Amino acid sequence: MPMANATGLRVISVDYSLAPSSKWGEITSEVVSVIMALKDQGVSLDDIGMHGDSAGGGLVASSVLKMRDEGVDYLLL
Repeated sequence: MPMANATGLRVISVDYSLAPSSKWGEITSEVVSVIMALKDQGVSLDDIGMHGDSAGGGLVASSVLKMRDEGVDYLLL
């Protein structure tokens, strides 16, 4: 909510699985699937930003790298 209030932008929070019940690769796949669902709905990757702090920051970085490795066109942060 603070990000939405500060920017006035629409914010989507991803309720991803947590360790130890999920492995890191599964968690990043959940995040990537949300981004791809937005893209499939017509949202341009130019209009998507990702934010995370602490472990969430690492999750953002690893998800962006996963999208790169999977050939997603590009993502502006």
